[in-house]
Amino acid sequence: MRMFLLFVFALGIACSSYSQPYFEGEINYRLETVKKDPSFDAGSLRAAGATTSACVFKNGDYIARPSAGSLEYYYFNHTSNRVYSKFKSADTLFFEPGDEPMPSQDSVYTIEMQYNTDSILGYICNRLILRSKSLKLTIVYSPDLAVDPSWYKNTKHAYYDVIYSHTRSLFLKSISEFDQFVSILTAYEVVPRMVKKEEFPDIKL
Repeated sequence: MRMFLLFVFALGIACSSYSQPYFEGEINYRLETVKKDPSFDAGSLRAAGATTSACVFKNGDYIARPSAGSLEYYYFNHTSNRVYSKFKSADTLFFEPGDEPMPSQDSVYTIEMQYNTDSILGYICNRLILRSKSLKLTIVYSPDLAVDPSWYKNTKHAYYDVIYSHTRSLFLKSISEFDQFVSILTAYEVVPRMVKKEEFPDIKL
């Protein structure tokens, strides 16, 4: 759950210059981790030491590459409805099923929507706030950066189905607040462009 929140939540999107209805390209984020509990070991996070994360999006798939930490990349393939993780210390590609909630994911939550709350990189943004027993997640998104919510409608992993059905967009900022720490991702660059299939791992479906 923590890894998803570090790289995804929220996953921000703009209509591209080549007239596609949904965003295709990359969004680069600054990553900040703030400890609430002094005893919490931030080094235990898979993106420990990372200050940025480069994310590439196309047709519901995305890959996130943190600038440091044990995680090489984090990849969601919407066709297989799986989340894949590749670590620098192993050749094995691990995956989690997207149609199941994560073990740490709360089934009871509330959703609050706030409108015209932020401006990021020139985009006027709204906020989705999801609260559960163990998490307060704030997704800051622009409706101009659209995704197709049907890509995620069967993905319960990390609340994808809930988030995208409300925002219909990727995020420009996410604030994931747990008991021991807060993870903040803030977009500093949005680059609409054509994405080649070679930019994603070759997953045999």
